[in-house]
Amino acid sequence: MFETVTSEAQKLLKKMGGEAENVAWKWEKPDDVNHGDITTTVALQLARMLKKSPRDVADELAAKVAKISGVEKCEVAGAGYINVWLTPHALLEELAVTRKACTPAVTRKKSAPVIVEYCSLNIAKPLGVHHILTTMIGQVIANLYAHEGTPVVRWNYLGDWGTQFGKLFVAFEKWGKGADPEKISLNELLALYVKFHEEAEKDPELEVLGQAAFKRLEDGDKEVRRVWQAFIDVTKHAVAPVLERLSARFDTDLGESHYDSAMAPIIEEGKKKGVFTTGEKGALIVEFPPPSTLPPAVVLKSDGGTNYLTRDLALVVDRIARYHPSAILHVVGVEQTLHFQQLMATAKLLNWELPVWEHIIFGRMRFADQSMSTRKGTILHLEE
Repeated sequence: MFETVTSEAQKLLKKMGGEAENVAWKWEKPDDVNHGDITTTVALQLARMLKKSPRDVADELAAKVAKISGVEKCEVAGAGYINVWLTPHALLEELAVTRKACTPAVTRKKSAPVIVEYCSLNIAKPLGVHHILTTMIGQVIANLYAHEGTPVVRWNYLGDWGTQFGKLFVAFEKWGKGADPEKISLNELLALYVKFHEEAEKDPELEVLGQAAFKRLEDGDKEVRRVWQAFIDVTKHAVAPVLERLSARFDTDLGESHYDSAMAPIIEEGKKKGVFTTGEKGALIVEFPPPSTLPPAVVLKSDGGTNYLTRDLALVVDRIARYHPSAILHVVGVEQTLHFQQLMATAKLLNWELPVWEHIIFGRMRFADQSMSTRKGTILHLEE
C-alpha cells in the first residue's frame, strides 16, 4: 500500500541502523478520518528496541516523513502514533493502483495452467457442512490465479470408485426394497451406507461381500456398473443446486473411475523399477527408504484390487500429460496428509518429472462432542 511513501519511510529506518533496519514499516487505515489517511505504530515498536520514549521516536520520524513527496501533513498522536495526510495526487495514484489490482488480467493462454482440485464429493453421499471448507478455499485459490491471468483448471475430483461403492451395492441389494437406482434419493443412499456399517459391526462377513462387490465393479460386471452409474447421476443432480448457490465452478469432474484402465502401466513401471515390491499376503507395496519415516504404502491389494494411491498415481500421470501444468494443488483436509506424503514420495521414487505439487491443508470440522462421519450418519447437511 502507498509504495512510494512506504519506500521512502523504510529508508529512514535504514539510516537509523541497528535493529531498526529489520523493522517493516506498515500502514493502517485510521478508524476516524480526522486521524489522517494512513497511520502507523512503527514508533512504538522502535521505542522498545532503542529504549527511548515512543513519543520522542514518533516526533523524530514524523518530522522526516512530513518531507516525503506525496505527504501533505504528518502529526503525532497519543503514545506515539504517526498520522499522515496525503496529497490529492498521491491519493489518486493509489486509487489507480487499486483499480488495476481489482481488474481481472487477460488470461495468458499460452502459459501452463494451474490445476486446483477441490470439493471432490463422494458419490451416493450428500455434501456435509465440512465440504464448505475444501469448496470455498479451493474456489478462492482458483479465483486468485484466474484474476492475475494464469490459466486454471478447476477440478472436482469425484470419489466414484473404491470399496465404499461395493459396500453400498451390497446394502442396496439387501435393504433397498427393490428401489429403482435411478430414482432413489441421496438421503436414502446415505441411510443404506450407514446401515451397512451398523450391520457390519455385528456381521464382519459383510465387509468381505463389499470388497467382492467392488472387485465385480472393477472387473466390469454389467449389473454392478448399471447401479453404480445411476448412483453417480443421482448424486450429481442432487448436489448441483448447492454448488451453484456457493458459486463453485468446475471445468471438469473426472473422478477416480476414469483411471480404472490407466493403472496397469503404472503398476508394471513400478515393478520394473523395483519401487513396487511384494508385501504381506502377496500385496504390492512401496517401502520408503531412510531418511523417510513414512510407513509402507499399498498400491495393489492381495485380491488384486486397487486403492486411492494407485488411482492417484494414474491421476497425476494423466494431468501432466493432458495439461502440462505449472502446478497441481490438492485442496484436501488434514486427515489425508499421510496419503499425499506417500503419493508424492512414491512419484519421486519412480523418478517422474513433476511440476510444483502441493497438498493445501486445512483443519477438520467436528461437533463439540463427536467427529463428523458419513458412515455413522453424524453429519450436518450443507444445504441445511
